[in-house]
Amino acid sequence: MSGGGKHLVVVGTGVAGFRTAQVARQSGWVGDITIVGDQHHLPYDLPPLSKQVLQGIWDSSRSALVTADELAALCIEYIAADPAERLGIAAGTVVLRSGLRLTYDALVIATGASATSWPGAEGVHTLRTLDDAERLRDHLAGARDVVVIGSGFVAAEVAATVSSAWSATVHLVCRGDGPCHRSIGAPAARWLRTVHEANGVVVHAGCSAQSVEKLDGLRHEVTLDDGTRIEADVVVAGLGAAPNIGWLRGSGVPIDGGILTDDVGTVLGAATDRPIYAVGDCAQWQWQGRREPRGQHWTRATEQARAVGGLLGSGEAGDEKKPLPYVWSDQFGAKLQIIGDIDQRDDVARVTSTATTFLSVHAKDGVVMGVVVAGQPRLAIQLRRMVREAADLKTVLDAVPPVPTA
Repeated sequence: MSGGGKHLVVVGTGVAGFRTAQVARQSGWVGDITIVGDQHHLPYDLPPLSKQVLQGIWDSSRSALVTADELAALCIEYIAADPAERLGIAAGTVVLRSGLRLTYDALVIATGASATSWPGAEGVHTLRTLDDAERLRDHLAGARDVVVIGSGFVAAEVAATVSSAWSATVHLVCRGDGPCHRSIGAPAARWLRTVHEANGVVVHAGCSAQSVEKLDGLRHEVTLDDGTRIEADVVVAGLGAAPNIGWLRGSGVPIDGGILTDDVGTVLGAATDRPIYAVGDCAQWQWQGRREPRGQHWTRATEQARAVGGLLGSGEAGDEKKPLPYVWSDQFGAKLQIIGDIDQRDDVARVTSTATTFLSVHAKDGVVMGVVVAGQPRLAIQLRRMVREAADLKTVLDAVPPVPTA
């Protein structure tokens, strides 16, 4: 499909939506392109929100993915602060909150996900949008005690950023052995816990928050399941995110934890001669008939955008190989890289660590499934290639130095 005289509508203004539109245009789509969404900002990147933007070393414009002039040069119409509220597959229409009705010849759904809020507690922050980051940054000024609740990357990064940039005492409440334990495995979580503690964070590992009660002024009391009570000026809940797919219910788009697609992003079972795709955090892709875990990470969103944008622009989706899972997280100056699949049931074949570096190798039936690397960028590049090639365990272990290196 080259889009001559046709209209591509992209619903969603995040990295997945914008990059899909950009790649489609650059690879040959010559028809109209319209991006719509609920954000009043230009498309922006999410990873800096919990780090540079929250810390205040970047202003909001530095997180932008594109300028207004660049959108104009791409001949992309951008409709901000007007989210889609209804999809009419039979008519090929998207109706926005304002009542504006867009007719499409091809549709990309990239509505992302929204942060899960702490139930019933006024004043508990989440961090998913640029406005969230700026609001939280303002409230951190003068804070003495901060509680961050959550076991994932956002919670760990917020705790690291606040501890590094403010004088407040930071408490991180997380399940398992330490921060991010489900994504990086127990050995890495225990190491990451020591990193946080060495930098002044009070880590309540193996705990969960039972309640958050509003006290006088802006203060709250957080009660943990072990009975610990913590008073805080600022409470942040990093409890994950849910896909923004409610507006599609009843539309005929198949939904089961996300929008169901094939391995190039085409929405399954939507009876229409106008192609519909889904990318990013709202999409549930599959590979060779089996569902992938719904990825909520920057790398996967951009990979999907390249595939669908290429398909729209030139008819070519690009790399036919199964994508290699890859996630990174910056905490206390170290880049933590998760390459491949980290399954808690797999064997941990090797663990090496220092105060600032870490490596764990995860294997199943003699094949390396994934690795976790921190503070060793050259080794990470080497291991990323080996994991992609499904190298056997002995080959990988022979290539790994017995002690960590930079």
